[in-house]
Amino acid sequence: MILKDFLSRYGAILKEVVSKRNMPAYDPASEGIWEAGMRERLKSLKRSPFPKQAEMILALAKGFRLNAKKGLFLTAEMGTGKTLMGIGVSFLLCPSNSRTLIMCPGHLVRKWMREIQEAIPHARISSLNDPGLKKLFELRQTKPAGREFYVIGKERSKNHFGRIAGAMLRKYLQSVCPRCGAGVEAINPKLRKDVCGQCSEPLWQADGENGPRRFSKADFVKRYFRKGAFDLFIADEVHQYKSGDSAQGQAFADFAAISKNTLSLTGTLMGGYATNLFYLLWRTVGIQNRRAKKGANFS
Repeated sequence: MILKDFLSRYGAILKEVVSKRNMPAYDPASEGIWEAGMRERLKSLKRSPFPKQAEMILALAKGFRLNAKKGLFLTAEMGTGKTLMGIGVSFLLCPSNSRTLIMCPGHLVRKWMREIQEAIPHARISSLNDPGLKKLFELRQTKPAGREFYVIGKERSKNHFGRIAGAMLRKYLQSVCPRCGAGVEAINPKLRKDVCGQCSEPLWQADGENGPRRFSKADFVKRYFRKGAFDLFIADEVHQYKSGDSAQGQAFADFAAISKNTLSLTGTLMGGYATNLFYLLWRTVGIQNRRAKKGANFS
């Protein structure tokens, strides 16, 4: 049977099945009490969204809060106000004392901070784009004191020092542990778990001559912050993080792993290949769903 005849015979049945199994989380034509209350809350923003923007904000907020989604995507053309819509979602989703983390291209950091200031009343806004880890150390030791927003450029998030072998060479070019002197086999400095079998001394060290001489902020957050440290993580221009082995893709994964919810913004989500979506979906939805099921098995 050719496709045309198949659709002519079974098209109505397929449409009915799809519509029943894929009910939209939000329908502007049939808003309920929850949507009405959220619309009223949006009026307290200093900069009110347009009606269509408000519909997108309500749909995303409902997906997070009522449908318990951990990761959602907002795909819209340039100039439609994705920044304001992302801010609106944070306003509806996060409590009055909360932390929202935003990763964006470096040249958009000030734009994000400006638009948050123009939209959210009494918002506490800070840039994590400064050199060093001082702000992250302070952030790790405190609790939110209001609606806090932290904006960081993807370049500052991803760049990390390189690694070289950390063993010592003695006579006859034998590699030994720098702490206990025990002989060691071949070393792969890229493996953090490559340690001495006698005293567990790491057999790698930072490369101070080649590459950046700083610690990746995304890696620091993932390793030293508690799970759920951020109520919402917003990734702007998320199509740039679709690669499976890029540093900025790993930074995106690190921030998503430490946050309760992840909102991804882009104007060009799909490029025609399944790989454009695979790693984004795995990092925002797949890993978190896997953790949830694993936790349920041990409860």
